[in-house]
Amino acid sequence: MNLAYKWIYSEERQVPQDLLELAGSKIIAELLLNRGIDNLQKAKNFLNSESLPLTPGNVINDMQKAVERINEAIDSQEHVVIYGDFDADGVTSTSLLYKCLKYIGVNVSFYIPDRADEGHGLNSASVCKLISAKQAKLIITVDCGISNVPEVKLAKGLGTDIIITDHHEPHEVVPEAYAIVNPKMTEEESEVKYLAGVGVAYKLAYCLLEHHNKTEYSDELFHLVTIGTIADLVPLIEENRILVAKGLKLMQEKKPPAIAKLFELAGYKDDKVVSGEMIAFGIAPRINAIGRLESAELAVKLLVSEDEQEIDEISKTLNHNNRLRQQMCHDTFLEADQKLMAEHLLDKEKAIILSDSSWHPGIIGIVASKLVEKYYRPTFLVCIDEDNNEGRCSARSIDGLNLHDTLTFHSDFFTRFGGHALAAGFSFDLNKVSFDKLKDNLNNTINKDLKQENLKRTIKIEKNIELSDLTVEFIESLRKLAPYGEGNPQPVFSISNLTLKQYKTIGAANNHLRLFLEENNNVIEAIWWQRGSIDIKPSTKVDVAFIPELNTFGGRTRVQLVIKDIKKSENQSDSDTDSTSSVQWVDYRNNITDKQMLVDCLKASNDIVMYVEDSNSVKELKTKDYLNQKLVTRTICKKTNQLVIFDLPPDKLVFDNILADINPKVIHFVGKSNQEQDPSEVIKLLSGMLKYAYTHKSGEVSLSILAEKLFISEKTLMLCIQLLEKVGIVNLKENKSSSIKFEFLGSSNLGKIVSMKEYEDYLASLKESNDFRNKLMLKDIEEIKKLFCTEEKNLVEV
Repeated sequence: MNLAYKWIYSEERQVPQDLLELAGSKIIAELLLNRGIDNLQKAKNFLNSESLPLTPGNVINDMQKAVERINEAIDSQEHVVIYGDFDADGVTSTSLLYKCLKYIGVNVSFYIPDRADEGHGLNSASVCKLISAKQAKLIITVDCGISNVPEVKLAKGLGTDIIITDHHEPHEVVPEAYAIVNPKMTEEESEVKYLAGVGVAYKLAYCLLEHHNKTEYSDELFHLVTIGTIADLVPLIEENRILVAKGLKLMQEKKPPAIAKLFELAGYKDDKVVSGEMIAFGIAPRINAIGRLESAELAVKLLVSEDEQEIDEISKTLNHNNRLRQQMCHDTFLEADQKLMAEHLLDKEKAIILSDSSWHPGIIGIVASKLVEKYYRPTFLVCIDEDNNEGRCSARSIDGLNLHDTLTFHSDFFTRFGGHALAAGFSFDLNKVSFDKLKDNLNNTINKDLKQENLKRTIKIEKNIELSDLTVEFIESLRKLAPYGEGNPQPVFSISNLTLKQYKTIGAANNHLRLFLEENNNVIEAIWWQRGSIDIKPSTKVDVAFIPELNTFGGRTRVQLVIKDIKKSENQSDSDTDSTSSVQWVDYRNNITDKQMLVDCLKASNDIVMYVEDSNSVKELKTKDYLNQKLVTRTICKKTNQLVIFDLPPDKLVFDNILADINPKVIHFVGKSNQEQDPSEVIKLLSGMLKYAYTHKSGEVSLSILAEKLFISEKTLMLCIQLLEKVGIVNLKENKSSSIKFEFLGSSNLGKIVSMKEYEDYLASLKESNDFRNKLMLKDIEEIKKLFCTEEKNLVEV
């Protein structure tokens, strides 16, 4: 199955002079043009979003009618219930409107349906309960309600008015509510058309505050608008861009207690800049996690609370749920992936449609997204509720297939459905339609509507640039385009004909790559997240697609690339990519006679270096004057014609990168006899190093240097660090791709490590390195040569 990316470049455009002067650089001006910002006024608005005025809320149909009805409730002291939803948009919408109504004196409470038992939107049983138990005379929906025709009719028959505030696509028949505040139903084109549910709730809140002359309180609601808008993946253009820009600026200045706690839990406590990426990847998932596994009302209580003790208690539950959700997603993804392979579905259909009775309805949407990411197919995951004979589906799509249109075509099968083009969901009664029948019908439609070319992954690249363009100043200027999101993606660039110098796996699971790329002796570091291997050898010329970012370590700011894709450059020959095949290997492992010749060479030549990392080897060899300037390590290398492998590296990636960095013509393979490392001694040494780094280096240290000093792999190092954190010896504050920042708490608990189950993983990793070294000592030199000259470089086992 070919999942290679097709690179699509933006069309070159002529840049107007006034736009160039405003942008300050040709590249920034071109990025604006790519976003349809083609004149000076549009550009000023885009680059200064936070200072722009917001569109009046009364442009949305029924807004004034909704405000008047809520004011009647205040005058009559009626009890008002806010009926929300359990995702981050629904939770922030509920929290925002609750805070506003409390502030203007409404007798108000809120209700969030249970994801597993009730699903999205109004539920008849819950509506009856709210009317009877809470005497609700007015129910206001947020982020839901537009598809609940029978439920609204039921409430109306019981004497309760419903105000719907929603942003989802309306069906052909809409509920007979007292008022429907939905920008999708506004006839004329308006900048509010793409508001999230929380954006609609904010418009209602502002109109109410305006009526009561209390608009100063609106700033207290902006953080919720920002989180909900980013979390719901609505286009970050026009009104949404203004709302998010204002909210990010306010959060940077001061965060309410609950939001500050969420930032702390996400590891952003010391960050000076608040970005949309922090919200998307750190804050929103934690809010979503509660509603996925238990009642989302807890998340609302957190967001509206001012009590630090309550915030602390709820946030612990929230963080626990987030970890549990991550594990459940991992397990369910593996199950779904195995089902997919067992049923050979990818050979038959254009969509992935799977079901299981053990899957949790709260996490199948996340898992569907992961399957789309892996296979680039529309994905429908169905949780079968055998007790109620019901199916619940979460679906995610790709460009080329509108989920809402597809589900509308098959609406007769569903008891309820809703969503957007790329994300949707539905329920169906298994007494009326089987899963297999539903699957067949969906597959028939999708196979017909989705073209084969839509299944080809694409990367949209803004511009091919030069390495010299990537200055700190340029990347700081890119921040003018933020916040990024749907409709305003983070810019992806490409650079051609770089040399892949070296690479290595990083992360506890070795599932990320750290790469070094070179052009004219200028080397730049890159990170490729969720990529554990690459089939391109060091010294190969490559084209890279990437997002540039700034990495600050040790008080120094430098440019780093976040890789999106890499491919071999088209203009190189096979001989350009196979430099290791012509290297001469000389085997000294069982050849005592020739070792004196090697010593003579080391004494006489200045064009030879020796790889040595074991502390015992370093101690022994540094006594020999002719070697003092010739010892190299994995982090201290230089181009040299001859390399002596004295110590054996801990894994193949270290070996690969040493060869790539030194690029020798002759390799003298000595291979000092392997002596197994004492696991406890490695831990003690690492603890001492971290204590020193905390005292003398402000608790910030390079992972590659630590691994080198201990003569272990970075995989072993990370497992060891995690053990130290687990027993409370260190507290990791930041875990970057190449370094960690930490607090050293004390070494009194070292003895507890050996009794922990994670200790076995650490031992297994040490054994991997030991086995690698032993095999290098035993293998024939021709086999070793093949290992480092093979095209399948990262896939060959020693």
